[in-house]
Amino acid sequence: MKKVVFVALSIGLLMCGCKSQKSLTSYANLNGEWTVVELTGHTLKADAKKPTLKFDVAENRVSGNAGCNQIVGTVKQGEAKSDALKFSGVAATRKACIDMSAEDAFLKVLDQVSSFKAEKPNEVTFYGPNKQKLFVINK
Repeated sequence: MKKVVFVALSIGLLMCGCKSQKSLTSYANLNGEWTVVELTGHTLKADAKKPTLKFDVAENRVSGNAGCNQIVGTVKQGEAKSDALKFSGVAATRKACIDMSAEDAFLKVLDQVSSFKAEKPNEVTFYGPNKQKLFVINK
């Protein structure tokens, strides 16, 4: 009897372990704070001030830092496809920063996002309408 209980518990633990490796493609799993590690095909330098995004999926809100300025906006999952996603109403503070090129590029691609996909655990890639890779975030 003890062996049966042990086997049943072991199988249950293994099944729980498999769930933790679940794909992050679910909109709800975007919740929390992420760092942009790749932008328009270029890996961001380790010493660079990287943009961040904080998703509040319950409220369909996004906030973060574009590299210099704080950002806020709305994010919504598409109704027709589970991987469809759209950022809208993104506003940024306008501090004067030395180099705004990376920030400007990031704000531009946010407006172009049409879908997302988990490529690796804790890493999500965002794509434009023609399936072009726009940026990658990770936790």
